[in-house]
Amino acid sequence: MSKARNVAINRKKLGRFLDSLKTRTSEELQERKRIGEEYIGIENEFKTIRDTATTIIYPKGPSRFHRETHIETKPKHRSLPPTDEMEEPKYIPASKYALPMAPMPFKVARDSKNASRVLNLSRLRPKKPSSEVNVNEAGPSFPNINIEKLDTTVY
Repeated sequence: MSKARNVAINRKKLGRFLDSLKTRTSEELQERKRIGEEYIGIENEFKTIRDTATTIIYPKGPSRFHRETHIETKPKHRSLPPTDEMEEPKYIPASKYALPMAPMPFKVARDSKNASRVLNLSRLRPKKPSSEVNVNEAGPSFPNINIEKLDTTVY
């Protein structure tokens, strides 16, 4: 019996809530309609005042009369002159670019959990020389040319 009574009470509460929701939405709808009608009335009043002011200022009528719309009040898109569009890009020589595969010096990892392991691995790696150049410190050697033995005959 108490369940049926609770259901009846809840049904009444739900009915009252739905009724209040209907009245609230209808009031909101009426308010929106009223605001829309006021806006239309103000806009019509503005147009009539503008038209009468135009006829007073220009008694013969303006040479060109355009009614302003929301499209005409937007700023017009301006394109660049053709001289700016045809400008060539600035040339950057290849020597100014950074080398993509430049050798990076090996840095020991710090403040990490396996820093000691990485350090030991780097010690195990064989160190390869990047390039070997043999330089003779005695100076450049030139071939011995004996001028007397040169053949100067013309064929």
